[in-house]
Amino acid sequence: MARTDLMLSALCAIALLAFAACAQGTAPGDQASPGDGLGAGNGTVIDTGGYGGSGTPPDAGVGTVNGSSVMNATNATDATAPAVPSAPAANGTLGNGTHGTGAANGTFATGAGTGSAGTGAGTGTPPAMPSGKGTVVLGIAASGTTTAADIISFPLSSAQVRGPSGDWTDLKVYEDHLAADPRDLVAIGREGRTELAARGDAESGTYDAIRLVVPSVRFKGVHGTREVSLPMNQLTIQRSVTVRPGETTAVLLTVSLNGSFAFSLPKNDYVITPAVDVRVVQDAQVGGNQTGMLVSGG
Repeated sequence: MARTDLMLSALCAIALLAFAACAQGTAPGDQASPGDGLGAGNGTVIDTGGYGGSGTPPDAGVGTVNGSSVMNATNATDATAPAVPSAPAANGTLGNGTHGTGAANGTFATGAGTGSAGTGAGTGTPPAMPSGKGTVVLGIAASGTTTAADIISFPLSSAQVRGPSGDWTDLKVYEDHLAADPRDLVAIGREGRTELAARGDAESGTYDAIRLVVPSVRFKGVHGTREVSLPMNQLTIQRSVTVRPGETTAVLLTVSLNGSFAFSLPKNDYVITPAVDVRVVQDAQVGGNQTGMLVSGG
């Protein structure tokens, strides 16, 4: 009986050892994790991978119930994340520079500031002169005195103004053909008057010269009576004259007697070196008569 009990105890111990050996199967946590997958003991854990945007998640790998880890199915390639919208362009800094102003005959050209430094157009196109005709009135006066002669007659055969294209516009000459000595500059200077010399209509615009055609200048005095001609019988005066539609522009020429005429003893003749002052009166009011022209306005 004692032997029988001893054998039963030995068999029970052997059985217990065998049962313990079976219970120590390989634990799922002891196995190396496949790739990036996690051990699948107690159910499969699927690697969710990176954010896939709207991509399809990978199929889940199947794990064994009793502990052997199974590699998760290969992760699906992460779907490309939608492009982040570009940030709106930063508003450019308004230029704080002073607007450039270009004055052109009254019209201001303005330039908008750009970027960090305001820039402005400084050159503007001058406004076009309105079309139409105006009137040009030419008067002649004299200043000072001269001992060269007692009478200096300065008759005109024509008077013109030169326009932008270089063309000359004729003015009607007023001449007292009945006078013995037409347009005596000495008498005009002594009496302090202005004599009407020419008048005419001209297209609106800017003219840059006045041309007088003088057949000859006649001198009378202690040296007798003599006639002296100007070069080419012309006197051209460079001066800007603006003609506006419907307006009268007066051009007043004042001849210096002392500066323009002299008698040369070595040459025994008169010498002419024209010295002329020019005054332009815009929107002029002209009155009087041919020998006593009155001008106001401007």
